[in-house]
Amino acid sequence: MKRLLTVVAALALGLALFASFASASTTAPLAAAQEQAEADAYKAWYDANAAKDYAKAMPLAKAYIEKFPTGKYTEYLKKTWIPSIL
Repeated sequence: MKRLLTVVAALALGLALFASFASASTTAPLAAAQEQAEADAYKAWYDANAAKDYAKAMPLAKAYIEKFPTGKYTEYLKKTWIPSIL
């Protein structure tokens, strides 16, 4: 019984040490890059819209919607802006 407890304790200690050296990767850098890409796409549309260059803004709006279907501004572009331009 003592030998079994020693083996179990050694295995537990080995797993604890192994777990501490395992790499802990997160998705934060990926999420930040995604947010930046969304912000850049929206800014490109916003700048074209502000300049009243609708021939340029319309494809940018559609590209934003296609690339970010759940983006912050997708509903606005789909339900409000695009219908008002057409």
